[in-house]
Order: sequence, then C-alpha cells, then structure tokens
Amino acid sequence: ELDDARQTHLLSTIQHKVQTFVTTTSVDGIDHEIMKDAKVYRITQGNIKQ
Repeated sequence: ELDDARQTHLLSTIQHKVQTFVTTTSVDGIDHEIMKDAKVYRITQGNIKQ
C-alpha cells in the first residue's frame, strides 16, 4: 500500500496512457483532479458497486 503522495504520483504518471487496474484500501488521499476520469469500484462483503 502506497502513501497518499505516492498514490497520486503513480496515477498522475500513468494517467491517459494505459488502461490500469489499481487496488487500494482508500481513495481519500488521492488528488480529486486525477480521480475525475477514473472508474472506481468498491467491493464490500463480496458485492461490487461502481
């Protein structure tokens, strides 16, 4: 698990370049500008929601 700054750096580096699946325990610390084009899925007790 990367800290917030490293998560943001990783996502900004690959943004708009390749399709990527990233897993994390929380998106709270990721820059909202980077997240605006992302599709975020939450898995809770085996149920997937977008």
